[in-house]
Amino acid sequence: MKNREIFQRDPVVSKLPNDGVATVAEAATSKEMETLRYELEHFVCEGQYKDGLIRILESYLSNADSTSQPAVWVSGFFGSGKSHLLKMLRHLWVNTKFESDGSTARELARLPVEVKDLLKELDTLGKRCGGLHAAGGTLPSGGGKSLRLAVLSIIFRSKGLPESLPQAQFCLWLQKNGIYGQVKKAVEDSGKDFWQELRHLYASPVIATALLEADPDFASDLKQVRATIRAQFPAVDDISTSEFIQIIRDVLSLNGQLPCTAIVLDEVQLFIGDSAARSYDVQEVAEALCKQLDSRILLIGAGQTALSGNLPLLQRLKDRFTIPVELSDTDVETVTRRVVLAKKADKRKAIEEVLTAYAGEIDRHLIGTRIAPRSEDRSIIVEDYPLLPVRRRFWEHVLRAVDVSGTRSQLRTQLRIVHDAVREIAEKPVGTVVPADFIFDQLQPDLLRTGFLLREIDETIRNLDDGTPEGLLAKRICALIFLIRKLPRESIVDIGVRATADMLADLLVSDLANDGPVLRGEIPRVLEKLVEEGKLIKLDEEYSLQTRESSEWDREFRNRQTRLNNDLTALSSRRSALLNAACMDILNNIKLCQGKCTERRKLEIHFGSEPPKTQGFKVPVWIRDGWGENESTVLADARAAGNDDPTIFVYIPKESAEDLKKAIIEYEAAKATIEFKGTPTTDEGRDARDAMSTRMKAAEAARDSIIRDVINAARVFQGGGQERFEFSIKEKVLAAAEASLDRLFPNFREADDDRWPIVLDRAKNGNEDAFQAVGWNDAPEKHPVCSAILSAIGSGKTGKEIRETFEKAPYGWPRDAIDAALITLFATGHLRAVYKGAQLERGQLDQAKIPATDFRVETVTIDARSRMKLRKLFQTAGLRYKAGEESSVAGQFLARLMDLADRAGGDPPLPERPSKAHLEAMRGLAGNEQLAAILEQFDTLAQQLQRWSALADLAAKRKPVWDRLQLLLKHAHGLPEGEELQKQANAVCSERRLLEEPDPVPDIYRAAVKALRSAVRQAYNNFEAVYNREKAALEGNENWQKLSPERQQQILAAEGIASVPQLSVEDDESLLRSLQEAPLSSWKTRTDALPQQFSNAAMAAAKLLEPKTQKVKLTSSILRTENDVKAWVAEIERELLERIKSGPIVIS
Repeated sequence: MKNREIFQRDPVVSKLPNDGVATVAEAATSKEMETLRYELEHFVCEGQYKDGLIRILESYLSNADSTSQPAVWVSGFFGSGKSHLLKMLRHLWVNTKFESDGSTARELARLPVEVKDLLKELDTLGKRCGGLHAAGGTLPSGGGKSLRLAVLSIIFRSKGLPESLPQAQFCLWLQKNGIYGQVKKAVEDSGKDFWQELRHLYASPVIATALLEADPDFASDLKQVRATIRAQFPAVDDISTSEFIQIIRDVLSLNGQLPCTAIVLDEVQLFIGDSAARSYDVQEVAEALCKQLDSRILLIGAGQTALSGNLPLLQRLKDRFTIPVELSDTDVETVTRRVVLAKKADKRKAIEEVLTAYAGEIDRHLIGTRIAPRSEDRSIIVEDYPLLPVRRRFWEHVLRAVDVSGTRSQLRTQLRIVHDAVREIAEKPVGTVVPADFIFDQLQPDLLRTGFLLREIDETIRNLDDGTPEGLLAKRICALIFLIRKLPRESIVDIGVRATADMLADLLVSDLANDGPVLRGEIPRVLEKLVEEGKLIKLDEEYSLQTRESSEWDREFRNRQTRLNNDLTALSSRRSALLNAACMDILNNIKLCQGKCTERRKLEIHFGSEPPKTQGFKVPVWIRDGWGENESTVLADARAAGNDDPTIFVYIPKESAEDLKKAIIEYEAAKATIEFKGTPTTDEGRDARDAMSTRMKAAEAARDSIIRDVINAARVFQGGGQERFEFSIKEKVLAAAEASLDRLFPNFREADDDRWPIVLDRAKNGNEDAFQAVGWNDAPEKHPVCSAILSAIGSGKTGKEIRETFEKAPYGWPRDAIDAALITLFATGHLRAVYKGAQLERGQLDQAKIPATDFRVETVTIDARSRMKLRKLFQTAGLRYKAGEESSVAGQFLARLMDLADRAGGDPPLPERPSKAHLEAMRGLAGNEQLAAILEQFDTLAQQLQRWSALADLAAKRKPVWDRLQLLLKHAHGLPEGEELQKQANAVCSERRLLEEPDPVPDIYRAAVKALRSAVRQAYNNFEAVYNREKAALEGNENWQKLSPERQQQILAAEGIASVPQLSVEDDESLLRSLQEAPLSSWKTRTDALPQQFSNAAMAAAKLLEPKTQKVKLTSSILRTENDVKAWVAEIERELLERIKSGPIVIS
């Protein structure tokens, strides 16, 4: 039985009208309609195709009356069927009718009930809204013209209009004016094609003539017609969004209503490319279509990538295209099985029997790779026949490897390839399957065109077929090698397929009954021959195609390989670095915890011949390898260290030495070759670089694998020589480290508890019984942790030093345990804590302050009764505090006493200050020692507190009175009583009697006040009498009387004699204030000045009345005789007569 007989559709005669590629475009020709019919009849509406249609239709129908119609984004890799789904949707939407037999799209397609129901609901909505319409097309790759114009051209085409905007607008104008048919007929009657003439709209004389005939008023002549057309329907590079929306309304509206319209835009992602501007255009157009057209427009876009991916330009579209439809290869496989590989029901058993008979051959193919036969293959192997599941997976990976950008212009789909493959073996008997190399010939034209397959390599492969069976096999081998070498080798995506003789044979087997043994015998011989001829190069067990460029790269690689092989020093250094790095990578990931408190521990990894230096914090791991040390030496060192030594001894054996050397050399040589050659500029060079990069990655993988195996074979010893026998080095070192922890930290058990945080919380709150949280009911200072810390602090240590001491060997205590002990001992009074120079009080010490805090052990302890006694004394001094804060309040108490001592005496007349020597001595102490000193002199201090407080209060009361007395006595100087009063005050001062009883100051004070008040009043009365006398004389002055009262008052004020000042001496304060403003001695001066002041006032009045009035002051010497008098009078007369010539005279 031949293969062709098992299929429902004979592959020899059946065809794929669309060549396996769906195009989202309007079907116009009969051939396009035939293709569309075929696609509808074979549309497999299952899986994600079905879910996608349902999601799209449900979204549109549910938002038909909303303010916005969400857009749809269909995504999937190349060949996943995006364009096919969109094309089917476009024709199912409008239920395209075929004129040949009247059948419709929905009748031809086999649709699920859910999809049919939704389409019926769409029909109902269409009848209400003005019908159904759909437009679809592919956007230009890489941008091109404006997006708005591109979308309009798709819509124009769907309505039978020219795609170009000016021509479409022209046709719309003709239709609007009712002359479209007339103009078109006139053009066609002239023997011209109307659509061809539209392409030359501005220059066509035929269109101009037809238009002028249809509308004589349009223009005066043909020239004017063409000019008017150019002006009215200009060619533009772009239009605004508002114009864009209006044109769509004009084109689609029927009787004022927009129909339910689907606009399908294929390859949106390729249109955007790497342009942010085009991405923004897509956003703007999508938003306009969704929101400004009455929710009647459904926009559907498509691309290779989902909008939730990591491409920023696509992520911007997420808010516009909110309905995602993602397709996968599962749907492609389903379509392939239904369309191409569908079997006749009565032939399935025969296929099963053949596949069962040759299951051994099938199951060995590519064993050990990630695409090897799987148990689930049994459920699909009959459906996939004659394409084996392993080879289908191989083809999928090849397609993805060679189709980098994912564009349909590069490759044909899997559907087409499978169809051609089945037809190729249709005449072969059942049991003949499709060989994996078949895909090479299918892809070869596109690979050449895109540059993925170099012409030199293509010619090499094709020239191998010399017409002989061996030549054909050589060609097939090299084609397969080319494809395998293009598969990615990165660890995440590497499927493990290599161009080895066995794997090549697995992929080339076609006749399951006979090809296996034959090919496995022939292929190694052919490979060796191709290597000898320079067509291939052998890389270990793998083969690669050779070109002239790759030969130069290989020659450079071999030279460097030789040099590295002879440089033993560099090789040893590199091997050691790799081994060390691998060990670090493995061992650094070890998470080591100790005890119930899960205290984190670390390893100190050390390499070299010298033993590691233990730091006390980490478990030392000493690693040596067989290339630099003997195993016996490592074991001897471990035994010599003894059973108490925490060091872990690791020996890495010298295994696979040659293989490791080879892998290191090959990797380094390949890496150096790539760096030396740089970036090639030719396709051949780039291919050679890729091959060298593949070689480097393979060598790196082999090197790392050997190193892992060697390291995991390491022997691990404890100190004393006991060996660990866990599975891997990580497990061995971990087990050894856990045992070494007891050796490194023998005292750890004393603090191993997971309840230390509870102790900390209680201790911070001043709870002296905090250690009960860890089950310790005795005094806290007796706990092993507290006892050790008290011993270590000695004369004093900082918190940082204490932590360092007990976190390292031999303790290794948790920090919480150390801190809890410190805070508890501080709370119980066994420690004194000073933070940055300030003594801390109970409750003030926390973990953050511990490192910078100085701790001292208290030599004295204060019991509760003594603390109560102190509390009473401190409260007597007016100090309030919380229990446990006695130490800080003690300093305040001593400061209060010293202040009272200072205020209880002082300079004369106060008595001498009490001695503070004992207080100074106590202030030099701290903590409990200070409290003990206060208790020792408790009675004395209590008496001093009482006596000094009384004296300080008395001094505060009497000193102000004394100070006022000194001021009064100063003003009383010169009074008859002043000398006696000063004498009494001096006696009080010199004999320091101010605080004696009775108070000596009041009598002296009252006498001084009495004397001063009497003297001030007498002086004031004298001033007032002279003032009244002089003022009366002034008022009798003729000139003064001529002045107005206001002017008189101004003159008196200017002279400072406007009135007699007020005197207030009724109480002591007013008396003292009056004396400070006008001392007794000043009253006589002021009184003597009054005559001159009033004379000045009279002179001022005269000058006001007689501007030239002169003031003449009469002076004379002593006149003793009559002649002296006459002579003086004569002289005065002469002076006055001379002066009067200048104006009136006023004698003063």
